[in-house]
Amino acid sequence: EKYKRYILGRYIGKRIGAVAEKVWGVTPWRVEYLKEVYGVPTDKVGLLVMGGDENAIKWEMRNTIRQTIRQRMNIPADTFLIISGGKIDKAKNTHHLIEAVRKLSITHNIQLLLFGKAEKDMVEYMSGVKDSGIHNIGWISPKETNDYYLASDLACFPGTHSVLWEQACACGLPAVFKDWNGGFAHVDIGGNCILLKDTSASGIAQCLEPLINDKTLYEKMRHIAATKGR
Repeated sequence: EKYKRYILGRYIGKRIGAVAEKVWGVTPWRVEYLKEVYGVPTDKVGLLVMGGDENAIKWEMRNTIRQTIRQRMNIPADTFLIISGGKIDKAKNTHHLIEAVRKLSITHNIQLLLFGKAEKDMVEYMSGVKDSGIHNIGWISPKETNDYYLASDLACFPGTHSVLWEQACACGLPAVFKDWNGGFAHVDIGGNCILLKDTSASGIAQCLEPLINDKTLYEKMRHIAATKGR
């Protein structure tokens, strides 16, 4: 069955490649997939990076939004707030991120804000998350996501890719993303993010701790994210 799908995909890819001027992949990995699996000629494949709607990002109200959201959620202004979300399943490694924050929160002024819907394989786990420093706000709209990004200090997505990665970059938010062997390296725009290889709870904690402790390191990432991501 898998071989039949491959043959069909190659047939469709060659037909498309024969008539299309350009076939776009939205990540480097998808560009390679178009060439290697679908057989689309290299000269007809290009990278079209997804982003965010700048008209929906309220840059001029960033400080007000940050203050309002944090006050509503009882998050102190000086707390280092990490945000993550989307479809919450095991492949997203959200449970590893939660365990990392639990470990770090013992000695650091850090909290975690989660948004999105828990899938079947994570419902039981998420229902048991009752930590005072972990805020699970459920599903929110893309427009609301922008506001919560503006209220946060760091995005962390240690699992499978989501358009929320690019949206975080568009909001000028420094981030930690899982390293998929260069397949999604487009989110690194010159030092705005860290591409994480060890996505275990301890690996995530080891990555986050220097950003929380070293203000110079974090501020460098924040400056690059704010100036190049927008």
